[in-house]
Amino acid sequence: MRPFILLSSQLRAALPRSTRRTLNSKLFARLKTTDPFIRKPAEPWRNPFVNKEPDPNSYAYGKLIARKGPPELILIYNGGASKAMFLAVLKITGILLYGATIAFVVPELYSGEYPEWYLPAALTVGAIPMLFMTYNGATWVCYVHLFLPMFARQSRQAAEDYARNLPPTARLYITTMGFSTRPIRTEVQMKNLVPDFTLRRPVTFRNVAPEANTRFLSRGMNEFWTAPKSQRGKQSTAFYPHLWPSVFRQIQEKDV
Repeated sequence: MRPFILLSSQLRAALPRSTRRTLNSKLFARLKTTDPFIRKPAEPWRNPFVNKEPDPNSYAYGKLIARKGPPELILIYNGGASKAMFLAVLKITGILLYGATIAFVVPELYSGEYPEWYLPAALTVGAIPMLFMTYNGATWVCYVHLFLPMFARQSRQAAEDYARNLPPTARLYITTMGFSTRPIRTEVQMKNLVPDFTLRRPVTFRNVAPEANTRFLSRGMNEFWTAPKSQRGKQSTAFYPHLWPSVFRQIQEKDV
């Protein structure tokens, strides 16, 4: 009879209040101890290298080193937020000027009161500011990130030693500003970056081995311009602006 009283809510409601409270507490305690879906408390994290030598090839060793050292990508060059905003405003202004030329000037030239060569001349002159900022501003570098291998992520000093003497296979991720101010990230290797100078537009180094089989709109730039020193920014564990002069010097000292 007792199991039926425990399972039936109507029978429990007919009992006195004191007896009902006792049965409810016993029922709750029984369900709490027999519910298979109740999660057990999580065990505290234990160091797998206590009382034994760490294995550098193990996955746990890699997780422990990655947790203590710098991240996989560190920022070594910052072009400056104010300069990036100024360049973006100039690009957007050139696009708006060309749009205003098409929207207001071109319909007026179709009225027949002007010579025929006015229309192509207006379209050409209106596109000059937009094309000028697109071509010359495409080489300006916003950010440069450096990829750190596992051995360079053990500590901050290991990352700095690696950046001051980069191997030819070191990977850099260079972020530039596209036509519509969209960021474009280009992956390059240190061995493919050589110093360069041209009067066409601002350039300090270029990539001699660009990626193949990429679309035109998503293709990264091959020519880049950066200052010898990085702009200061918000301090973090992934920001190393003092390393960029060393990396910049390594690129500029190469023999072309």
